Amino acid sequence: MESKMKEHGLLFCPEMIRAFLAGRKSMTRRTGGLEKINQNPDDWVQPLELDCAPGVWTFLSKSSGNIATVKCRFVVGDSVYAKEPWATIPEYDHLKPSELPDDAPIYFEVDTNTFKDDPRHYTIFPGRTRSAMFMPKRFARIWRPITAVGCERVLSISPEDVKREGFESRLGFLLAIDRSWVFKLSIPKVKP
Repeated sequence: MESKMKEHGLLFCPEMIRAFLAGRKSMTRRTGGLEKINQNPDDWVQPLELDCAPGVWTFLSKSSGNIATVKCRFVVGDSVYAKEPWATIPEYDHLKPSELPDDAPIYFEVDTNTFKDDPRHYTIFPGRTRSAMFMPKRFARIWRPITAVGCERVLSISPEDVKREGFESRLGFLLAIDRSWVFKLSIPKVKP
């Protein structure tokens, strides 16, 4: 039975959108599905991915000896698209995102925020800024295939992976992220 590849919309902060667009970001980490493990992340040892069930990870509890299995919702071959703050023209401000026409002009906050203090730079004034959470996938500009999936502690990040995450230093990354277990997704860089 052939599995259907999925498309996942992922929220990214403006700094990480800039890293994508500059060709510096080729990895992201997500905690979805690991909530139980992350209630007490220090109690679990490095998980193993089951050979018989790709995307299913087994964790061993240090304190109880119990085993927990977690299924990652991401698999190699799926696509991710970046959800980011956006706007359209003021004439559409009253419309829900699902009601916007397919040819609605879209402006991304990360592209326009340098001009917010000096409106003379605008040729067209975008309408109200909308939450990344509600950005329809048809308006996404960053689409990347998942090329590898792993599971690790955030504290285990390598210097190479810090750069692939779009950060300059390991300390900067660790200050931005907690000590949880995460699913690590590798994605090709965007060509600037």
